[in-house]
Amino acid sequence: MAESTNQTGMDDMSVPEHDIDPDEAAAALHHVDAGRQHVADRLITPAWYHPVLGLLAGGLIASAEWRSIAVFLSALLVYAVGCGVLVSSYRRLTGIWVSGLRRGPAGRVSLTLVGALYVIAGLGAVLEFGLDLRGAFVAGGLVAVVVVIVLGRRFDEALRAELRGTA
Repeated sequence: MAESTNQTGMDDMSVPEHDIDPDEAAAALHHVDAGRQHVADRLITPAWYHPVLGLLAGGLIASAEWRSIAVFLSALLVYAVGCGVLVSSYRRLTGIWVSGLRRGPAGRVSLTLVGALYVIAGLGAVLEFGLDLRGAFVAGGLVAVVVVIVLGRRFDEALRAELRGTA
């Protein structure tokens, strides 16, 4: 079966048809916008979500206080399972999940949060192991709880603004 070519020498099958009426295009864009608004309205994080995530992250950092690989690995397991439970709970409650690994303002908040947790843990290590200041990891864990709550809420606001097109 021979394929025909158009005036540009390209196969007819490779040239998409784009005869869309401007009103149809506007209606399609309206539906996309309405869908984004709907998703933004559904992304209401439960009040307990960020405090629980903060306790998980803070507990992981604080667990280094015991200077035991077994304790730290146990805390890491609790953190990983806890995060999995949080994600599945959020999905069950809202019907959707949006990763924090994304471009845009919400992604920058996620990156700031991860960076802050690394700085907190690193500072705890310097104070605890370098200066032998006992309790530094526990203090870092408490700071981490607050940071996760504050930046977690900021992530939610940034994500909803992105979806609504107001970011």
